[in-house]
Amino acid sequence: TIPCTIPCTIPKQWYQRRVRGSISSDSTEKTVMGAISNVQTKLSLIEPSDYTHIDTRLQAVLHKMDQLKAKAKDIPETNNKVTEVFDTVRKVEPVLTVLPDIVDRLTALKGLHEQAAQFASSLTTLETTQNNVTKNLANQSALLKKVEDHIAENLKLISENCSNVNSRIDAIAGKLPSKKK
Repeated sequence: TIPCTIPCTIPKQWYQRRVRGSISSDSTEKTVMGAISNVQTKLSLIEPSDYTHIDTRLQAVLHKMDQLKAKAKDIPETNNKVTEVFDTVRKVEPVLTVLPDIVDRLTALKGLHEQAAQFASSLTTLETTQNNVTKNLANQSALLKKVEDHIAENLKLISENCSNVNSRIDAIAGKLPSKKK
């Protein structure tokens, strides 16, 4: 016996007849009667002892067919997915002709976009620096105002102190005897 892919065995005698071409699946007959005659010839070559083996093989084929039918239940879902992908591709198909031009434009604009991003970053840095300078100027103005106020107070105090010193000097000078030459 010869092993086959379906779990069964084929009699060696039947296999040899098949290999020699006595049972051929190719029909060169062009008429229905010729095809029937060809099938009858092939059937006559099958021996009754081969029937059990053929039956076993057919049962295995039927089992495989049942398995395929069970798997076929999942096919509608797969077909829906395939149809959806196909529809998407069909929608995108008109864009495919323009896609190389779009890629070329994007490549050409890449440098411009990089410069724009760098400019935006520089502008943000400049705005931050300007805000810091504005805050510093406001602080400096407030400090300058305080210093001016303190200087004005100090000048007033110095002026008062000078007036007090002058009035003391005049008071002391008025008490002193005057020298005559």
